[in-house]
Amino acid sequence: MGGFSVTEAALTGFRIVRERPRIALFWIVVQFFVSAGFALTMVEIAGPAMTKLYAGGMMTASRDPAQNLAMFAQLAPMYGLIMVLTLVVYPILYAAMNRAVLRPAEDGFGYFRLGADELKQFGLFVLMFLVGMAAYLAIVICMVIVSVVLAVIAGVLIHGADKAVVAGVVGLVMTLLVMAAFCGWIFVWVRLSLASAFTFATGKINLFGSWALTRGRFWPMLSAYLLTFVLFLVMWIIFLAIMLPVDAALGGGLGALGAVMHPNMSSLGAYLSPVIVVNMMLGAVFSAFMWPVLLTPPAAIYQRLTLDWVGGVFQGDA
Repeated sequence: MGGFSVTEAALTGFRIVRERPRIALFWIVVQFFVSAGFALTMVEIAGPAMTKLYAGGMMTASRDPAQNLAMFAQLAPMYGLIMVLTLVVYPILYAAMNRAVLRPAEDGFGYFRLGADELKQFGLFVLMFLVGMAAYLAIVICMVIVSVVLAVIAGVLIHGADKAVVAGVVGLVMTLLVMAAFCGWIFVWVRLSLASAFTFATGKINLFGSWALTRGRFWPMLSAYLLTFVLFLVMWIIFLAIMLPVDAALGGGLGALGAVMHPNMSSLGAYLSPVIVVNMMLGAVFSAFMWPVLLTPPAAIYQRLTLDWVGGVFQGDA
């Protein structure tokens, strides 16, 4: 089975944008209208409630439960909208990024489609969510059991040992267990990270097919993803370096940056200030580069690892 270059995989998104700049322009336009549409809908649905939150009316345990409940009721439609948009947008976005790598000739409409590939990505995400929730519950149950066992052991030992020593040992054990759980999550995430590309390429929803495909390649894949994350951070810093001076200039100084972080969402007229509109435009440019940078490396890795994939059967060392 083929290998892959860590650097080439991490730079896949930049390569796609460089080779097809008109696609990047299409993504910028789409991203702008999607972001603007979402923001304006959010203002219409929960603008006044969001304004109260920004003004210091956050839901806290110290507040009247009735007030918290009333504010949550005002925000619930917005949360529902976010959930629906996530379920609709992300399958389309992942399918588009997979298509850009695996079927580069199908570049009409910026690789965006509404069809069977997107439905299968949706099904994969639902499966991943269910499996993730089951794994999370299993981990929580295991941690509770371990905590109870450690508490019992500590209760027995504390009579014949220094309390601080026992507490320190228990704390160390719990810390090591949490670290082990986190490392285990990273390992599983990397091994299953090709599931989206696998599903897109084979036309079948397959979450665990990535496991066999990535056998023995955890460290190169993790290195590629870490390099991708570093590139994303560089992009984010550049974006901030451009956005902050622009916001300060349009808003009348650095003090106006607070209005960007906590805008007035009481009405559409109050929300659509020049600073917010420019931020939407800059954000669309950033997102148009961010998504291919973050989402195309797994597809590129899949493409390289399946050079010996024939008729759905590995011909290589897997």
